[in-house]
Amino acid sequence: MPATRPMYLLELQIAVQAKLTGDSTLMGMITGVFDIATEGQATPYITYGQHVDSAWPTFGKVNSDAMFLLDIFSQAGSDDECYQVLAEVVRLLQTRPGNAPLTLPDYGQISMMYEWSTILHETEYNIRHMPVRFRTKAVEL
Repeated sequence: MPATRPMYLLELQIAVQAKLTGDSTLMGMITGVFDIATEGQATPYITYGQHVDSAWPTFGKVNSDAMFLLDIFSQAGSDDECYQVLAEVVRLLQTRPGNAPLTLPDYGQISMMYEWSTILHETEYNIRHMPVRFRTKAVEL
């Protein structure tokens, strides 16, 4: 059965969740990885952003080029904690030699490349918010 575009993002988020929560180094640094964090959640933690997917059908298959977004939250009082968490996330997710790509049921191996991040200072709540974007590419099996 051919995959659909929304299935790609669902499969990708499930694979990312397993990769991030399965790493003891990252999980020793953060309190969790959430779809939406509950009010009062202790920091630092990661949530999922609003992913953006685009498809281009080729030879009866659906290829996907998506922006996969994560958000890192910290109350450490400096930007350092966000950058430390980001370094671990990039280490785990970015496709490069020596780091096996994620594998999805309907797409096989996919490519993930870190594109950018920035830190937003939400002073009213004493929170550092770091949106992070990865570009992903996949071809439906």
